[in-house]
Amino acid sequence: MFKKTTFNDFSYQDNQTHFLIILMGIPILVFMVSLSGSYATNVNTVGSNVSLNSSHYKITIFDHTVGGNVVANPRISQNIPKTDLSNQIFQMTKNGSVLLKFGNGNGPKLLMSVGIHGNEIQANIAAMKYLEFIKDKQFNGTLYIIPFDIPCDTALNTRYYKGMDPNRIANIPDTPSWKIVQFAKNNGINYLLDVHSGGGVGSNRFIYVNHYFSNREKNWVSYITYKTLSSTGYDSADSAGMIRVSSHNYGINSITLETERDNTPVMTAANAEFKMILAAAQYLGFPGTNYHPKVISTYPKVNAIRISLTAPVNIKFNENIKSSIYYSSIKLKNLITGKYVTITKTISDHTLYLKTSTTRSKYTWYQVTIPKAAIKDYADNNLLANYTFKFKTGSI
Repeated sequence: MFKKTTFNDFSYQDNQTHFLIILMGIPILVFMVSLSGSYATNVNTVGSNVSLNSSHYKITIFDHTVGGNVVANPRISQNIPKTDLSNQIFQMTKNGSVLLKFGNGNGPKLLMSVGIHGNEIQANIAAMKYLEFIKDKQFNGTLYIIPFDIPCDTALNTRYYKGMDPNRIANIPDTPSWKIVQFAKNNGINYLLDVHSGGGVGSNRFIYVNHYFSNREKNWVSYITYKTLSSTGYDSADSAGMIRVSSHNYGINSITLETERDNTPVMTAANAEFKMILAAAQYLGFPGTNYHPKVISTYPKVNAIRISLTAPVNIKFNENIKSSIYYSSIKLKNLITGKYVTITKTISDHTLYLKTSTTRSKYTWYQVTIPKAAIKDYADNNLLANYTFKFKTGSI
């Protein structure tokens, strides 16, 4: 369990080279290409070209020293749909951690390092959901994803790698976490997303940042928090051996995502983390959902009757909002007279408040109209369509 301090700014089967010696009169030595491609030349090669690819991504073995059958972990096998892609990944993880590469290279470079602790399966599930979401998409930039950092630990559902916390040894050469950070450093990664789940997080999503965070990290986190209502803070036990800290020290913008590991249903936490991954990726221009503000409730309720003549009118959205170019065109209309009522509009966090300057008429239908470009979120996404609803007053 991490101790959180919040703040206000945002809150390896060895692949053996096979030699075939054929004696046909004069001995001829024939070398056979290794079954593991470039990996055969160096057991420590990272990101070797063992791949079964689609037109949209390339998939390779990243680190052959950590292979394991991840579906031996029942919480993985029970919660991840068995698609062609997931089954391919499951088979490959028996020989090592897997690296998937997406994008055309023209833009930012993001590495998602997922589940460095083998008992944080909510993170793995969320990453696999995201892989299913993007597997057929084309986009700018380069996105790397390691959905199971240490498959042998995931198979055993254990936090520890050879008796050590793998997220405290990223500064020790040849450890699994060190290889991840070095890959990021050597491949020009701009952003690293360190995906976890943990005890004591509770029902809220949480984002950890470095004590001395960069402006880019701050802006990245701010976007995710606005999209997902996550809390933000720093880990008082920050260590130079953490993936986030070690990569940050190389000038890579690095943050940690975390949801509850122990006291929340697995898929509830995984789905929450999936949304954070979506937001974190979308901020950099990678595929995300159609994140647009949408109305989740109104007062009065839609088509409500016998509403007080002086009752407040408010519209609650799924995320924090602000005014957009047609803010002044938000209207409240008397449907009997056809006239618009004078209103004062204010916004606080998720909610738009409309206040009438005069008492409304009795037994009258009123309609609220919000043009789609009147409201936007903090990523400047407007509503997808105009929004209207009506209600009817009573006698007092």
